[in-house]
Amino acid sequence: MIHQEVKALFPLIGGRVDLVANNKIQYDSNISSSSTDPSSDLIYKLAPGFQFTMDQGLVGVELESNIELGRFADNEVLNYENLVLSALIKYPLVRESPLDISMGADFNENSRPNPIISERVETQTLRLNTGLRYKFLPIFGAGIDYSFSQTNSLIPNSGVSLSDVDQHSIRTSINYEYSELLGFDITYRFRQNEISANQRDAQSILDSERMTGVDHAIIVGARGSLTSLLDGNVDLGVFRRDLNDGMGAKYGFLSSTNLVWHAIPELTDISLSLIADTTPTPVNDSIISKNLRVAVTQTFNPFLSAEIMARWGITDYTTIMAGDSPRKDYTYGLGLSFFVTFNEYMTLSTMLNHIWMDTNSGGGFQRTVFDLSLDTRY
Repeated sequence: MIHQEVKALFPLIGGRVDLVANNKIQYDSNISSSSTDPSSDLIYKLAPGFQFTMDQGLVGVELESNIELGRFADNEVLNYENLVLSALIKYPLVRESPLDISMGADFNENSRPNPIISERVETQTLRLNTGLRYKFLPIFGAGIDYSFSQTNSLIPNSGVSLSDVDQHSIRTSINYEYSELLGFDITYRFRQNEISANQRDAQSILDSERMTGVDHAIIVGARGSLTSLLDGNVDLGVFRRDLNDGMGAKYGFLSSTNLVWHAIPELTDISLSLIADTTPTPVNDSIISKNLRVAVTQTFNPFLSAEIMARWGITDYTTIMAGDSPRKDYTYGLGLSFFVTFNEYMTLSTMLNHIWMDTNSGGGFQRTVFDLSLDTRY
């Protein structure tokens, strides 16, 4: 990678403004992740926007906005204009301060295939979060975070009834700094999940009420440089889920782990990601998912790098049935990407992904996606 200072387009009230744009041409062999009627298309995406950053004394501000325009060559009814907004405030900008406070908000619209209903769905998601960290001893500290998210799903072309999902989350943690490069923590997380159904659909209302509830989790984590060549974070824990379905509490494995092994420093990196959790969905279900991703990134020179990726996932459903058993999906993926960094203002990338899903509910699907993308900054 090239590490050079990028000049801002122009200064503003003590900060800097950068104009950014992503231009992408995408071929998708199955635009709806359908098992019965796969439809391919060529999609052109343009996402212009701006980024504003400011360090004003002890306060840091980051603002970002862009709009993604998606145009389908054949399925013009799926054309979209998606808005993305985000804001972050940090205090104080002092490395050795015992107190850290952050507040953030983001709003994004998204258009993508939903493999549960085999159809493209448009969603609008609002997230609010605030966090406070306080170091009461040189090596011990504590933190508390509160976040809220609201996801609204627009009715797809088939008219399938989709629900809105609200989630309140509180996390409290105790932190221990083993060294300047490595820290440990233990966290308790409480989440309240509410699914709000379409009021014109009596069955949807009943299902959404059953899947509304809370979950508790205990998580033990480590982050930083685990060894001289291995860094990232390991967060492992267990959750207890209590829903209004009258079925009693359910327990499961939780992970938010991301590790990078610098096999050949500055040349070859091997990364691993393991994400596992329980999640409410717009289809009136509360799923339990586990997703593993392994990738090898090779840097050939300061301008060219490549990545090969494999991933695997399993999703267990609560209410959606496949015969006498709950639905269970297995997802697999392989990918190859190349990145060309011309300079600090322009990056070209290509990506080829093949995804397939096996399920005990229907025939699953296969999907191949090829992207050619150009990122620019002014």
